[in-house]
Amino acid sequence: MNASYINYQETQCFSPTILRYLEQDPQLSPLLSHWPTLEGFSELLRNKSVEVDRTLLVGVVKEQYARCVHFDQSDQNVQQNIALLNLENTFTI
Repeated sequence: MNASYINYQETQCFSPTILRYLEQDPQLSPLLSHWPTLEGFSELLRNKSVEVDRTLLVGVVKEQYARCVHFDQSDQNVQQNIALLNLENTFTI
């Protein structure tokens, strides 16, 4: 599979603050606990303690998708991904 990548700045779709965050500008360090890297996300998840009603979350997401005009209810990939929200090691951003 061939993949092409472009720089976030080239897309002209991100604000200067987001670009600074993605570039890990040291001036932003006091404002956040982790950088947007695999290591940063791993550390964040190791220390994260969240109580959530996963059954409620899954129900609401299913309701929202049911109202989407272009959503095919038989799409197994989407249904499987929604079901993953029931697992304790699944997180959302």
